[in-house]
Amino acid sequence: MSVIKKLAGETAIYGISSIVGRFLNFLLTPFYTIVVFSDKTNQFGIVTELYSYIVFFLIILTFGMETGYFRFVQDKDLKNKVFSTISTTLIASSALFLGFVIFFLDSFSEFLSYKNNEIFILFVCIIIVLDVITALPFAKLRHQSRSKRFAILKIINIAVNIAFNLLFYLVIPKFYHIAIIKDIFDIEYIVIYVFISNIIASVVTLLMLLPEYLKETFSFDFSLLKRILYYSFPVMLAGLAGQINELIDRPLLRHLLVVPEHLTSAEKNDFILSQIGVYGANFKLAIIITLFVQAFRFAFEPMFFKSGKNEDSKQNYSKIMTYFLIFSLSIFLVISLYLPVFKYFIGVSYWQGLKIVPIILFSQVLLGILFNLSLWYKLSDKTFYGLIITGIGALITVGSNYILIPQFGYLGAAWTHVICYSIIVLISYFLGRKYFDVPYNIKSILQYIIFAVLLYYISTIISIESMLISLFVNTALFLLFIALVYFKEINTIKKLLNYGVKSNK
Repeated sequence: MSVIKKLAGETAIYGISSIVGRFLNFLLTPFYTIVVFSDKTNQFGIVTELYSYIVFFLIILTFGMETGYFRFVQDKDLKNKVFSTISTTLIASSALFLGFVIFFLDSFSEFLSYKNNEIFILFVCIIIVLDVITALPFAKLRHQSRSKRFAILKIINIAVNIAFNLLFYLVIPKFYHIAIIKDIFDIEYIVIYVFISNIIASVVTLLMLLPEYLKETFSFDFSLLKRILYYSFPVMLAGLAGQINELIDRPLLRHLLVVPEHLTSAEKNDFILSQIGVYGANFKLAIIITLFVQAFRFAFEPMFFKSGKNEDSKQNYSKIMTYFLIFSLSIFLVISLYLPVFKYFIGVSYWQGLKIVPIILFSQVLLGILFNLSLWYKLSDKTFYGLIITGIGALITVGSNYILIPQFGYLGAAWTHVICYSIIVLISYFLGRKYFDVPYNIKSILQYIIFAVLLYYISTIISIESMLISLFVNTALFLLFIALVYFKEINTIKKLLNYGVKSNK
């Protein structure tokens, strides 16, 4: 129980910071879709598409060495060399990447369909480099269980980003009549200030993390780097494949959407970006469950490396999986059943995509299950299997998108997430039974999933014109799920409460 309680505590701290910070960041979505780009879904499409590239390159340029850091810093003989060796490598490789992009900027921009908008690509690359340089110090804070400092820095980053968005989009336009403001603030490229705000926030974060670098004694060990890369490279490839599963649909929508033939070339580009913008805005409505999964991952990953050899670890992992599923399915039901309320977080122009929200939410539940299952290949040093599993998922994702997007548009992209994660969850589970068998309570897991999906399905077939009555009925459906949890987990809940009382004494 102590391990689970500690995990719950750290998840709460990471969760509060993630929920507060990312919720503040999420407020940019209604700000963008209701205020800034209310009638410019194509402009929000630019933001959605380019930020997907940021995630891909961030994974590539960190080489999976955050996980490698957790793995090798446990070795007392190597502890003093690990941070310095990895940080030196990341800073050097990031500088080379930025120089390469600047030299071939025109070619990159044309390849990504941003010819004559090269500044977008340059700013995106600067954001990537800054995030790479801050990735390892944040990993260090997680390993040292300095969750409060981690949380504060993350919130400051988001607060600065929001502050400059408000400055650029609300404050400065009021002074647009002043000549010098008019010369500096380009109204035609209004979307560019999304990226400028991000760059400023990333610079501030880097400055605050400098002490984490200065505390370390420089010691570069090439032989250690080779060992870290050997361990981390499959993790990086697995992470890249994982993000293909999560984000490749944005770039693919650009190439696979069926566009009305009567449109001009410029109109076709705007149509595609608008569809991407609608898809991205509705994807954001799944942010709460994404926050929970992220907070859980931040706390769980360092913990299972530290407690992986304990006698009761497998039993704890089994319980953690069940509790994770209960919470994530609860979030799935709350957002899905109360979607008539949550839809007001995005602009009316984007409501056409609301039908994808429950699909994306359920796919995020599956993604969380997959992360729970991933501990078997990380603890047994069989990270290559992680690459195989997510690689299979990437192939499924690309193939499904090629089949479904031309037929169903972004709805096909949404269903692809569910198809992909369902298959690789099964693959990971059965492989895990062979190499690191955790006695998951499969019966309870399936009962919770089936019951939650059934409750949502019932809500879709009940046609009630009154929104108030509809929400009342959906509340009753949600309470049925809570009742199931209560009757199935009552003994465990009592044990946890009793343990908490004894600990306080």
